[in-house]
Amino acid sequence: MFDVLPEILRKSRRGMCPTCGAPLKLIEAGRDARCDFCGGDCRLEHRLRKLEPEVGLDEAPKRDRVKGVTRWLSPKGKREQCECPGCGNSFTPETDHSHQKCPYCGSESKLEARLAALTQHNTQGPQRRTEADRLNQRRDLIDYPWDVWTEQLCWRVLNEPDLMQRINLAQNFSSWGTINPTTANFLPHLLAHIQRDHEAVAREVGDAVGKLLCSDDANYAVPVLQACAGVVFDVQGKRTILSELALGRGVCVKLLLDVAEVANAQGARDYACHACWGVNTIFGRNFDQHETMAEIVLYRMFYLTGTVLGWAVYIFKGGFHCGYRLPWKKLVQAMDDFAHERPELLGELRQCFYLGPAKDTAEYADRLETLRGLTHPLARAAAGTILGAPPGNDDALGLAAVELFHPLLADEATRTWAIMALRAVIGGCEKGQVPESIRQWVKQNLGNLPTEIKRELRWRESDKGVLPENEVYYWTSDPKDEPTPELKKLLADWDAGIRSAVDTRYKQDAELREIREQARKLDAPIMLDDGPANIPLRVPPEPEPEHRPAPGDETAPPEEGGPIPARGKLSTEQLMAEITRLQTEYAEAVQKMAAELQQPGKSERDYAAYSQRMMEMGVTLQKQIESLTSRHDPNT
Repeated sequence: MFDVLPEILRKSRRGMCPTCGAPLKLIEAGRDARCDFCGGDCRLEHRLRKLEPEVGLDEAPKRDRVKGVTRWLSPKGKREQCECPGCGNSFTPETDHSHQKCPYCGSESKLEARLAALTQHNTQGPQRRTEADRLNQRRDLIDYPWDVWTEQLCWRVLNEPDLMQRINLAQNFSSWGTINPTTANFLPHLLAHIQRDHEAVAREVGDAVGKLLCSDDANYAVPVLQACAGVVFDVQGKRTILSELALGRGVCVKLLLDVAEVANAQGARDYACHACWGVNTIFGRNFDQHETMAEIVLYRMFYLTGTVLGWAVYIFKGGFHCGYRLPWKKLVQAMDDFAHERPELLGELRQCFYLGPAKDTAEYADRLETLRGLTHPLARAAAGTILGAPPGNDDALGLAAVELFHPLLADEATRTWAIMALRAVIGGCEKGQVPESIRQWVKQNLGNLPTEIKRELRWRESDKGVLPENEVYYWTSDPKDEPTPELKKLLADWDAGIRSAVDTRYKQDAELREIREQARKLDAPIMLDDGPANIPLRVPPEPEPEHRPAPGDETAPPEEGGPIPARGKLSTEQLMAEITRLQTEYAEAVQKMAAELQQPGKSERDYAAYSQRMMEMGVTLQKQIESLTSRHDPNT
């Protein structure tokens, strides 16, 4: 969800990974991309939706469901057809324009770009396994992708009827020995199960989520995120999964923020705050990923509303509780994007800067060029307030700075920040050292310059010959970007919500401590069956024929397709051929029985009957192989 790209990002060919939210660059031709942060694959798609009114800070974006899916006509995705939300007919949109008009019914709609995840993780649930299966895997007799012991553990947790035994079984996930691809594969089934199970079981199974995300194997991240995404959007579900996601790396930030936004929209404030609490924890644990994580939070603010937006503003302005500040160029670029999409947040983002004076003229010129390259004047004005004076009171750079902000004085929307920017340029100069170029600029524009700018020139003792000596300019401070009453309420909601979420977690910890300790004293078995294996053995390759004895020899092999002699010695070729045949028949019979067991309605009595049949078949197979082996002539 929240996968629709803001229009400014679509036009600049930038996107946000639908799996982890990290920024990525979209190629000019083509629709597929891979995220360097989480490794997930995604695809750029377009769709049409009906035009909607603008929404405020506390309203969740409303997006109509669009019938049908995008159909791409070009291998590189340059042309595609979208379905009109009015009449349902398909037509090729002009992707350079945000608004489209249907050629069939005339309905006007908005073109939306979205990045859809391609990496999907779907798996069949764990099956009941036997000790024989485990031994066969240890002896390398089966070709099976999952660890038999771990699969049986998952099966036992899902099917054990006794609560205390189930808790004890789930406590095995606290061991790193169970943190492997098998647990990751069956995790969706475990997480779906614990949503309706006891909280103590959920805590123990949740330990597997945290350990998988903390593992050195980065390949676990995407399947674990997808497994968690299947359950965490249920605000009535187990919050322990949110806490376990908080133990992961930066790839978990987007999912937690999306969960918080959904919970906020449903009025589940504490659940939303618990998810945001998880993001705080991730920032405190992953210092090497602060920059990417900060960008993820920043660009999720395109979508955040209510209490979650209050949290985002609070944590961004506070340095993420760890003193981190996003590099100023990235923050400036983001402000340009927000000026197009959510200008009401520019005042808050402006307060997130931490930028000292430029160390030399080259750095100052680079800052000027960055501000000049912004596409929205509101962003240029807001970001310009941190520019300051040029190093050494450079004449050319000083003039370039004031001329950059001068046009912004004419617009009421940008005037306040433009005045602040100009005051910073002039007021940052040394006394009596304001560049002559700026003095002449003030003189030429004296009639339409605000009093605040004139006062800065006099304060810097550089006004002689420029300002009338008899005029008095009273000092005033720059206006503060005070949060709106609406935003103040959101900040207060966040403060109350996080306190409640933390209290609830600690209260549950205390309530569950005794039952978890009692369960730890048990010894619930994982393997229940000593019967025959239900995973087919590997079929050995047919050996190359060694020789063909003379006709009349009783050990001579039959003609192709002929029967094996019932009596007499067997050559190595005959022995291997017959054993292979018997094993193949046994494997086919076991597969058939296993398929029957998976059908609905099977009882424990059915399991016992099938187990007995498999045991009898295994014993018969062993006797047949021993009989054949006794007839083997090693000299043939």
